[in-house]
Amino acid sequence: MAAAIQRKPKGRRPAPARRRPSHQGLVINLVLSFSWYDMMIAGLKDAEYRTVTAFWTARIWRNRDLATHVLFHRGYTSPILMRTIRKIDIGGCPYPGWSGDYYRIHLYPLHAQEITRHPSPAKTGGQ
Repeated sequence: MAAAIQRKPKGRRPAPARRRPSHQGLVINLVLSFSWYDMMIAGLKDAEYRTVTAFWTARIWRNRDLATHVLFHRGYTSPILMRTIRKIDIGGCPYPGWSGDYYRIHLYPLHAQEITRHPSPAKTGGQ
């Protein structure tokens, strides 16, 4: 009696696990409203504040020793800004009316090379 041939099920293969090289740190992605993003670009804001909740605890606080950069998005548009993290701690927020404790992401001063904008699609047509 011949042995039955086992066939692999059809479909997608699972994606290989991707490992971050040991020399690279974690990048935290944060979306900012246009006004806060513009203050970052202008160099007027060198810290980001997020409320102490379970959501931000999982994304910021638990990764504070691994995180090296924050990638800020201007709303849900294409301009982005990469900033280097100086430290992450818990404390108050200096803005009026913002009471309670916040995760504070302190950033190094802004350098021109950190500003990144995705180019807009090339226009086609006769020019």
